[in-house]
Amino acid sequence: MNHRDRRLPATALRWVLAWLLAAVLLPVGTAPLLAQDEAASGFPSENAPISISVAPNDGARITVGTINAPGDSGVFTSQDGGVTWVQARGFPSGLSFAAVEHDVVDPAIIYVGDAAQGLLFRSQDGGTSFAELTDFQDWLSVDSGVGVLYSREANGFSVLHAGTRSDGVLTSYDNGESWIINAIGLPLEPAGAQTARRVRAIKAFGDDLYAGTHDGVYRQRAGSDAWERVSFFEPGEVIRTLAVYRDRLYAGLVGAGMFRTADGDAWERVPDFPDIATVFGLTASDQLITAATGVGIWTGNGDQWLKSQVDGGNWSEQSWSMDAGPNGQNVYIATDTDWIVRSVDLGFSFETWGSYTELSPQPLPPISRPIAVPVEAEPAPAQEAAEDSAQETDQAPAETEAEASEAEAPVPAAESETPVDPTPVPEEAEPAAPQPTPQAAVPSGFQPTFLSGLDLPDVELPFLGPVSLLVFAAAVILLLLIIVGIVSVFRSPEDDGE
Repeated sequence: MNHRDRRLPATALRWVLAWLLAAVLLPVGTAPLLAQDEAASGFPSENAPISISVAPNDGARITVGTINAPGDSGVFTSQDGGVTWVQARGFPSGLSFAAVEHDVVDPAIIYVGDAAQGLLFRSQDGGTSFAELTDFQDWLSVDSGVGVLYSREANGFSVLHAGTRSDGVLTSYDNGESWIINAIGLPLEPAGAQTARRVRAIKAFGDDLYAGTHDGVYRQRAGSDAWERVSFFEPGEVIRTLAVYRDRLYAGLVGAGMFRTADGDAWERVPDFPDIATVFGLTASDQLITAATGVGIWTGNGDQWLKSQVDGGNWSEQSWSMDAGPNGQNVYIATDTDWIVRSVDLGFSFETWGSYTELSPQPLPPISRPIAVPVEAEPAPAQEAAEDSAQETDQAPAETEAEASEAEAPVPAAESETPVDPTPVPEEAEPAAPQPTPQAAVPSGFQPTFLSGLDLPDVELPFLGPVSLLVFAAAVILLLLIIVGIVSVFRSPEDDGE
């Protein structure tokens, strides 16, 4: 065998090992870096952002969707309050991402809806990667699309509602895997764009669900599967946004200001608010409610309002969508000309992108929510001995983080300002027999592997961050094999005794 014949296998081995090493290391620490698509100057995208969602437990984590012009559209995520952005990959071209929503129970789940073709995508890793929910489009009519997404909590589980352009509301109880049509009572008349089947906003208030449509406000009462029209609004009146603030439901209209109700029946015009403004977005905290309009940003307590300052001055640019972090401390507004403007003082003042400082992200564990225990439930016979011993202790269960945080109150809504305590169990009540854990209680996206039982520490690497010890050891072994392969290639014939 000549020298060329002996070097070819060594060269091939060298390249194979190099590719294996890259395959191991790149997904661990550099995939987000490769996805970075932020220009050295200017906004992260030449297209205006039209949808935005903030993680319900972290005001530094936000996701934005853009319109599909003048360039190709995109979905962008930020983990530092909007200072730096990463563009998510894998989306088809030509989409218009009009709806973005974090799951209210598991904030690592993010949904993105498209208004152009009616596609729906889901991320289960905080926005790093998205996959299409292919069954969703089967429920849409031709030329329909997604206009709004709304996640709410019910008994510890998340419910996802999708407001469409032509088909009313679609609802999923399993994180978007399957859907039911929720459009009974939403008429197709009058024809054209002004129809109740075109849904722009969805919000839970009290025990009922409300929809803002191109034909006024509709209400779905608890226990009913049909919508009924709220008679206060004129036919064909477009409701752009809904929000709950201090036990009242607020509705922002196109070109007609804002109205509110305490019971869903009697509505009034919001005092001291511009009655000719188009209200594009509403978001509320315990202290204040903020409105993004065509005549600036307004913040108030519901009765008195002030025009918010942007970079210290007046601002009246076009707004598209808005959302706020926990407690409403950090407010974000997607705009037509200034990308994202941000407030860190409940909406009193805003700064434009490029001028605000970084925020520190928090972990994204699923938000645990208490489930009430039935009071009259009888204990199982097999549990009587354990219950007798348990009665000897007088220790109260520890308060969960969700109970301690007013921003993460249970149903009726993710933005509800009044926390609802779990149903108390009297001391004399006997606990119910333990029931099997429902399948849906397993956190979405969790995929056990053959290594999931190992508890190995991470190794901190420069530029890559924490890397699993197992992956690090494998990478070192592969690197040594590469070095051996390279040495074998450059060994002289004399080294082999020839």
